[in-house]
Amino acid sequence: MGGAAVLGALIGTVMSPCATPALAAALALAGSGALFGMSMLWGAALLLAYGLGHSVMLLVAGAMPSAASALARRFVPFQAWIPGRRTFALVMFAAGLWWIAQGLNLY
Repeated sequence: MGGAAVLGALIGTVMSPCATPALAAALALAGSGALFGMSMLWGAALLLAYGLGHSVMLLVAGAMPSAASALARRFVPFQAWIPGRRTFALVMFAAGLWWIAQGLNLY
């Protein structure tokens, strides 16, 4: 039981930067549905669709781990076609420094 809690916390931490903006947009649309003439049921359906779309891949990977591993192994040869991983890392690092400089009013 504790392992499942740790795994859930880890997955939530890793997925949070990607999922939070989409969830915020879905919550904003669901919360302001009355302004757009939509009902509360529409907002609930929107959040249900978000939840299903967010979790279906995790459910499939958890239900069929060997199939998920086989699918991941199929894409290994294509990693050689991804050029400039270090260049991309450098660009991301520079973007992070730029954001920090913006936040500290250094630029």
